[in-house]
Amino acid sequence: AEKLGLWPVEERPSGRLVGHCGLLPKLVEGKEETELVYVIAAADWGRRYATEIASALRDQAFGPLGLHRLIALIHPENLASEKVARRLGMHLEREVTRGGGLRRLYALEAPGSEQ
Repeated sequence: AEKLGLWPVEERPSGRLVGHCGLLPKLVEGKEETELVYVIAAADWGRRYATEIASALRDQAFGPLGLHRLIALIHPENLASEKVARRLGMHLEREVTRGGGLRRLYALEAPGSEQ
């Protein structure tokens, strides 16, 4: 799990911080999961940073890290975040209750993984 965590997202070439991203271990309804996290500042929405970052994290998770499944816990009103999840090939699996309220759990299995 030492390869999991959150990292800053910087705009190239300015180096301006526009958000953070990462892979975080999460316990969801008693099951250990790895959440793919992408948070972009509102001023930078619509610039495809989240899609670019999430795609790279997915490839890292399923490639070098050898993970078999990723999830995204998305607030029901966050339609843009749901679009990013779907672009990655994630599917809505179910709704779960978290500390912050209801979340939609999107999931993606690694190619060749058994569900």
